[in-house]
Amino acid sequence: MNALELRGLVNSRGWRMMSEQDYLNAILMREQVGTGLASPALFVPGVIRPVIEQWAGRYLLDVTPSGSYAKGTANKSGTDLDLFISLSPDTAETLSEVHKTWPRP
Repeated sequence: MNALELRGLVNSRGWRMMSEQDYLNAILMREQVGTGLASPALFVPGVIRPVIEQWAGRYLLDVTPSGSYAKGTANKSGTDLDLFISLSPDTAETLSEVHKTWPRP
């Protein structure tokens, strides 16, 4: 008896059955999104930055990707792009007031 048989990974016809880990890895590989130069995580912050600069003015410190793209867990099944907008501690308004001023569609 081999290791596959001991773990129940060979059926009665001798075919190798996929383990749970192999199944999960196959799904993750299939659903993987691009992280190269064409990745939205790289170019979207630059595209939307002028809007953020107009909104935040001199209080803007940085705009960086966060969430699933930043963590490397983005997938094709449902992904958005989260941006972390860093504002100066000198911002006059409270966080709640700043949030209310963000332009809405």
